[in-house]
Amino acid sequence: MLTSALKMPRVPIFDKQWSHTNVCVWDVAAAHLSLEDALRRNPDDVGGDAFLITGNGPAWSMQSSRQALQHYSSRPLIFDDVSPLLVFILAHIMEAFLFLRYHFLLPFCALFRSRPSLAPSWMSEYIYLQPTTLEYMRDVVIDDSRARKLIGYRPQWQTAQVIKYVVHEVESGKTTGQHGLQLK
Repeated sequence: MLTSALKMPRVPIFDKQWSHTNVCVWDVAAAHLSLEDALRRNPDDVGGDAFLITGNGPAWSMQSSRQALQHYSSRPLIFDDVSPLLVFILAHIMEAFLFLRYHFLLPFCALFRSRPSLAPSWMSEYIYLQPTTLEYMRDVVIDDSRARKLIGYRPQWQTAQVIKYVVHEVESGKTTGQHGLQLK
């Protein structure tokens, strides 16, 4: 979300009222190291278990994250409000289109012993406009107390620090390659 907003001239938003707990990639790496250490110390207590982690601090609303992004960015960022209902309807139309397209092309492709693509490349980033990609459209707050207790996880990065760092890296040109949603 952050790097895409910094790269795009205008950003359509429809999720500003929802809150999320965020986690920095370095805290994720630290959690993996904590888990490795815990597996060596107490394999019976943590072996085979999954742990949810989050960053240091409370959940932020998507709107607050974007306001912080605007605050730290040296260029004006333009966010356009879009109705969540409209996005949800468009996502279902896209899903129906892809379903019908696939089943329409299936008999023709069978003649050539092939299958139609589930995600045609000509759709570009519009392929992300499907109901399953919008499942985060709700409050997602993770309790990582179990990871803190059993594996000794201690997050270091707060959301504001991560946003400031990302803005600095992107605007200074220190990042390489593309950012945001990409089709590979």
